[in-house]
Amino acid sequence: MRRVGLPKSLRLISLLTILAITLIITADIISAEQRVLIYTKTAGFRHASIPNGIKAFEKLGKQHGIHMFNTENEKHFEDEDWVNGWDAMVFLSVSGTMLNDKGAVNMMKYIENGGGYMGVHEACDAMYKSPWYGRLVGAYFDYHPYIQHFTLDVETHDHPSTSFLNKTWEVYDEVYTFNSNPRDLGKKVVLTADSKSFKDPTGPGLSILRKTEGVHPIAWYAEGGLLDEPKHNPGGGVMDTSKTPKNQRGSGGPGRSFYTGLGHTHACWEEKNMVDHVWGGLKWVLDSPTIRSNNATLPASAPGTKFVVHTPSSSASTSNASQTAASTSMKICCSWQ
Repeated sequence: MRRVGLPKSLRLISLLTILAITLIITADIISAEQRVLIYTKTAGFRHASIPNGIKAFEKLGKQHGIHMFNTENEKHFEDEDWVNGWDAMVFLSVSGTMLNDKGAVNMMKYIENGGGYMGVHEACDAMYKSPWYGRLVGAYFDYHPYIQHFTLDVETHDHPSTSFLNKTWEVYDEVYTFNSNPRDLGKKVVLTADSKSFKDPTGPGLSILRKTEGVHPIAWYAEGGLLDEPKHNPGGGVMDTSKTPKNQRGSGGPGRSFYTGLGHTHACWEEKNMVDHVWGGLKWVLDSPTIRSNNATLPASAPGTKFVVHTPSSSASTSNASQTAASTSMKICCSWQ
């Protein structure tokens, strides 16, 4: 008896149906591996709490399946491919000129290409001769009064770094004051210090009021234009000058950045609110669509780890289901000739 073949249209529909089933079966095993650099080089003041911060980030990495790598070797930044391989960089209380010229240029390019950045505490007290870095952080450090208890006002709960907090947050830390207002660079402030809750014997808050229009920013974030100069000079050394090398006049930067002025004490790195605060900021940076681990359509030259599709050998049932679907597809599409 002659075998009757299925019409081509039905064979195509069968193939597409099996393909859709296979994709549904395997959808839950698509994931991306992410790598975060914790950079702690200091060429100025060094915070004794840096090891505590490193430990906290490493613990977060284990909890959330993210590879955390700590280094103080600035020579690593001389390798452009090495720099480009990180999904985000955390500059944890770095200080002074903690990158040489070649490393600084590679770091700047990394940001221009969409890389992610998070600055913690003294990260604002660095690279004063590289205005692009000041724009990346949001402002350069000015001074702080003595360490004390003070109140933080939560400006928004619409960001992962503050979404879990109440309207205020009581902390024991240094109240950082900056040379300019991060809002002038398009940063969105999430935490401010209540100027009535702390004492500032160095200038009774006058510097704060003058530079930040009465609001004392402590933590903020930005997405896109991370290195762009504003139309009007906000002061504070964040604008390029005639002395700025041409290869360090950064602009653009479509990725994400986050900065927090907290992190001075050893004890703060054991506090749940602080750990959740920094994790919320970092997770938001890591969710950027400009890094390869989140976007399979980005070119190989984009920053971050490659987007990967895992097929765990332990998922026997999933594997068997996929094989069965493929086998069924072959039978439907090939047996009817």
